[in-house]
Amino acid sequence: MKELYQIIKTRENNFNLFLATVTNGEFAKEKILLGDNKVIWKSSDNDFLNSLAQEISNHSITELFTYCDNEIFIEKIGGRKTLIICGAGHVALSVVKLAKMIGFYVIVIDDREEFTNSAKTAGADEVICDSFENALNNIKSSNDTYYVVVTRGHDFDKQCVEIALNKPNAYIGMMGSKSKVTTIKKKLINEGYDKEKIDRVKAPIGLDIGAEGPQEIAVAIISQIIEIKNINKSVSFYSEEILNSLISKENNKRQVLATIIHKTGSTPRKVGTKILINSDGTFVGTIGGGKAESFVIEESIKLMSNEDEKYKTVKINMCSNGEDGQDMICGGNIKVFLELI
Repeated sequence: MKELYQIIKTRENNFNLFLATVTNGEFAKEKILLGDNKVIWKSSDNDFLNSLAQEISNHSITELFTYCDNEIFIEKIGGRKTLIICGAGHVALSVVKLAKMIGFYVIVIDDREEFTNSAKTAGADEVICDSFENALNNIKSSNDTYYVVVTRGHDFDKQCVEIALNKPNAYIGMMGSKSKVTTIKKKLINEGYDKEKIDRVKAPIGLDIGAEGPQEIAVAIISQIIEIKNINKSVSFYSEEILNSLISKENNKRQVLATIIHKTGSTPRKVGTKILINSDGTFVGTIGGGKAESFVIEESIKLMSNEDEKYKTVKINMCSNGEDGQDMICGGNIKVFLELI
């Protein structure tokens, strides 16, 4: 199973994967991973899921469906989200930390070694000490790539935006005053760049929340990136933290991966949301916290202690009345699939 999650972790940008898991029925717990209508990985040689490859790949969203009395949960896993930060100053370092918290693969570019060293310390996955022009021209980009331009000068900003505009991207944001932004945009238009394309550049960068100081500006930038990411429905529920725990060679604990596979009404998390529970009760991720999450953790620990069970599905009424004064009043219901890893 580690091989499956290693493939998901190292997936290419701009490449959709489809993971199908049978959650009940004759073929329960079988899995198949598809990409470009081809089988990339499967849990067994059984042809049941293999025969449904086209059907699975035709799903545009993460959802549960039924086929021949088998419930099958299909997850659409988008390409890896990459954030490229041009510049390694104080704002950039704060952006790195926040971006890693929400699961981005972060690359920082700067031509000053002392600054790139700080970016490494902040947690960037890759740090490139080179000219912005060379680095950006040689870097891969996709519709899952986000650019944050926070360099130390107007010329560098313009250069970075210009190169990013010529690459596929999900977002380009540039820091600067309104007058600086206006000047750079006018220069780009005069050089022949499409005005509509330039107008999509978020500049001044970040949501207008009156941010002051590097940390607050970073919050405004990441908030805007989250807004764009979610408008594009570009979401994967396999966080880096969960994937790292699933594939860790040092982790010999029994684990249960719990996934919301269906919901009705108002609930705190979407279908596909995951939490990974260890046998000692520690966990990674969240499906919304509170009483519902505690119940899922308890059921997962029971599953790990039962030698005869490998999976189970639990249903939780989010508007049930509790006897301990901790009622769940969201008003919806969730179905959670627990699978022993």
